[in-house]
Amino acid sequence: MRLFCTILIQTSAIDLLNAVLTTAMNMHFDVTNGYIFMSTGNDWLNLPQPFQCSYLVFSAVVCNVSFWSLPIQAIYRYLTVVKDVKVKVYFPMLLYLTTFVVAMAAGARYYLDFEPIKGTFMKSMIEKMPFWINRNTNKFCAAKLVSCRN
Repeated sequence: MRLFCTILIQTSAIDLLNAVLTTAMNMHFDVTNGYIFMSTGNDWLNLPQPFQCSYLVFSAVVCNVSFWSLPIQAIYRYLTVVKDVKVKVYFPMLLYLTTFVVAMAAGARYYLDFEPIKGTFMKSMIEKMPFWINRNTNKFCAAKLVSCRN
């Protein structure tokens, strides 16, 4: 089992990070009138204005990196068991880093699409929805849904 020690430690760290951040972010999503609304459910998690809509990107990156931990383990096992290759400690870290960079690059588009709803017409849209009546909706961000259908 010593053979798998480093990959198991790395995977455990990634999974723990995923659990902590997913719990801390507590994402809320809702859709109405062609807009998707997103916010964190935690009152104590307040990011300043330029980063207010970055919760979605952080959440997606953490989930993607955690999701890819199983294939990375499989690659590691294949190289060490089947091919009998001595894998360096940095190799799985490099795969995790690559996954992180690709997920951040893909998430950047969503960060650019979402905008804070405070002080816009979108705030009144979500406040008309039954669940959000009399609740604080200032932390929400929204993006226009785009349909590929004609």
